[in-house]
Amino acid sequence: MEVQLITSLQQRRPLVLAVTNFITAGAVANCLSAAGMSPLMPSDPAEAAELVALADAVVVNIGSVGAEQAALLRAVVTAARQLKKPLVLDPVAVGASQARRQLITELLAGPVTLIRGNASEIAVLAGATSHGHGIDAGAEPKLAQVAAACAKRYACLVVLSGPVDYVSDGQHTKALPGGSPLMPKVVGTGDMLSGFLAGCLTLPMAPLAAAELGTAYFGQAGVQADDGQLGHWLSNFLTVLAQAPHDFGKAVQTND
Repeated sequence: MEVQLITSLQQRRPLVLAVTNFITAGAVANCLSAAGMSPLMPSDPAEAAELVALADAVVVNIGSVGAEQAALLRAVVTAARQLKKPLVLDPVAVGASQARRQLITELLAGPVTLIRGNASEIAVLAGATSHGHGIDAGAEPKLAQVAAACAKRYACLVVLSGPVDYVSDGQHTKALPGGSPLMPKVVGTGDMLSGFLAGCLTLPMAPLAAAELGTAYFGQAGVQADDGQLGHWLSNFLTVLAQAPHDFGKAVQTND
């Protein structure tokens, strides 16, 4: 079933509008393209509404919080809500500065479809204590509960990424293998997952199921791309995405 859905994703070729930071924009665009999606990356708030209207899904992250980028984020999020597009928000390093916390508060003042972040970021949004910093996060206790608390707080789906990924709608939380240990060493893998999940939300299935499928697929692709050499991982990963890996045999754990 998963392979059929991924094939469907490649056949549908959804247009995913992505607002990311300058460090990871290329990685996100290449990931989306390899997976069979069409990336669209605006830079001017004045064109946000027109471009969002063309998109099938939208993903934004707060990796950059300068005035121009913040204005673009606000314009894109506003248009996505008005046009009822699937909207994924990535709260990059939200606990690192007051500017990031203020911006994410503004962006979460209205509904989003899915929040994707690491343990530190999701803990901040859930109101839990976190010792993570920057784009990384240390091991956090009771991560399934943190993911569920965040999902309840914002009435949306949450994907908490880490050695084990947690996908929650606030009522049901599923634990999934988190991919290769090389992935945290490659800058941008979280941003790539956020963009990939936005595309998955365009599939003709329930959003929670799409989020679970997309997270599992991304992790499996990361494992298949791991040949033990960090320098090879990204190119291998793009190749695996393009070929649609068929191994979804790993067990998943449910924490209800």
